[in-house]
Amino acid sequence: MDTIEGQLALNIAGARKALGNIGRSTVYRLIASGELETRKVFGRTLITARSIRRKLGLDAEEPPRAA
Repeated sequence: MDTIEGQLALNIAGARKALGNIGRSTVYRLIASGELETRKVFGRTLITARSIRRKLGLDAEEPPRAA
């Protein structure tokens, strides 16, 4: 779980680990189905940590960050 703590986005390998070492093709299937949100950054595909938390059922509101 600590894989996504404090992260905004993860690469494919990080998403696999955060989701319990699922297969690479399963990650791409979840992306294609819209269950995981992606962003392209300098040509790299990153999966939003928020969509990973949502998939894991951890999408409760996060407390505001201290300034």
